[in-house]
Amino acid sequence: MAGGWGNTSDISISVALSVMAAAPFNGTDDENLVVGYIAVFMLVWSISISVISFTITIIPPLKALFVAGVPGTHIP
Repeated sequence: MAGGWGNTSDISISVALSVMAAAPFNGTDDENLVVGYIAVFMLVWSISISVISFTITIIPPLKALFVAGVPGTHIP
């Protein structure tokens, strides 16, 4: 499973490079540009997925530790 997560952008980069190498595009310049765009997209995607998974999996159990009305279990 870890190998699948590590290769998330390989297919998209290879397809984009193949398309950018075709006739209506500028070749190497557009290939470099598309790799930069995909890198930024993957960075934003990774950060947003990390934040979403943190708020779904970590925050609810932490909130359950604090019981209203019980001394010592409130957030100051």
